[in-house]
Amino acid sequence: MLNIEELVFDYGKGKLLDKTTYRFNENTAYCIKGKNGCGKTTLLRILGGIISPKSGEIQKPSNLRVGYIPSVNEGFYPRLTVLENLEYFGEILGHKRKNIFSIVKEIDLFSIDYWQTPLEECSKGMRQKISILRAISFKQNFYVFDEPLNGLDDDSIRSFNNFLSKKYFKIAISAQHTNNIYSDKNIYLDLGKICDLENS
Repeated sequence: MLNIEELVFDYGKGKLLDKTTYRFNENTAYCIKGKNGCGKTTLLRILGGIISPKSGEIQKPSNLRVGYIPSVNEGFYPRLTVLENLEYFGEILGHKRKNIFSIVKEIDLFSIDYWQTPLEECSKGMRQKISILRAISFKQNFYVFDEPLNGLDDDSIRSFNNFLSKKYFKIAISAQHTNNIYSDKNIYLDLGKICDLENS
């Protein structure tokens, strides 16, 4: 279980999060809905540990390991190959380089065949698949995904949703403008508050 208690955040133009409080249950995939600019990305960045709230508290078990997908592909090295990028991040998370290819191949839900391609030569969709693999391959169990379906083709979306439906995670929280992402519960962020959607 993960609780957020009275989170406050603003960029100086009004509060995006205004004493935002919510309880996220384990073994549940959430999708955050809301208008552009309502604070979905900000909330996900806070949950992913990228930024800190101005005030408030996040209560979560110590065994949650975050797998974060940003709304735009970032943090990669364009001149390195796909595999070299994943090896780099795997080593940061404590895995031996020699084992990383077998780790990502085992969980590869997209049947990737461009491991030796430099990132700078990959399309948006190809990079998005690597961003997803980076977030799920190294024993992460708390998924924080910002627009994870961006750039994916229909087959890849089905593969991704099928993966989410198998519940390899403890908690998954996504934001996606389209309605084609797997979720157990939809929630709505508006005026700094979170509420459950009745059709969840």
